[in-house]
Amino acid sequence: MITVNDIFTEINQLIAAQFANVPIYINHCPNGFQRPSFLIRCKDVKREDVNRYTVNVTAAYTISCFAAADEYNQSDIQTLAEMQNTVLHLFRDGYITVEDRAIKVKTRAGITDADEFDEVRVRLGGRAVQIGDATTSDFNRATIELTFEYFDDRTDTSDSYDLMGSVTTDTHLQ
Repeated sequence: MITVNDIFTEINQLIAAQFANVPIYINHCPNGFQRPSFLIRCKDVKREDVNRYTVNVTAAYTISCFAAADEYNQSDIQTLAEMQNTVLHLFRDGYITVEDRAIKVKTRAGITDADEFDEVRVRLGGRAVQIGDATTSDFNRATIELTFEYFDDRTDTSDSYDLMGSVTTDTHLQ
């Protein structure tokens, strides 16, 4: 059985292998956290019945990339995009290996958290990217959303029936 922490561990190891000596925070950043760094959060876990012994698990995680910031707490957008693309590249195969399983992963990326800001389009490398409100733009993080989907065994399916002792069968041919 795979747990939320197993997936956290694998994401953490993938990022740590690529970004040596860069702090990776799990679920929250402390005050005055170090930059550059990463924050991994579990957003949502859904379990749907498939049959008596199996569930379909969908787990959503967010990785926030934090680059060095200036005195206005703004980061270089190109540096953020490079960090983001490097992390996205770690999941390019469409799966990660957790224990003896290959867990399917879908990725989605954005500059800042789009749901926190109004829409504005800014040019980044020749393409339009939604990044937030022009007056409150927050160029201090890039995000990657990961959605993992896999089937797992139920933990509550063990039957406690007594085992059958013996069976005797008589057959007579006429």
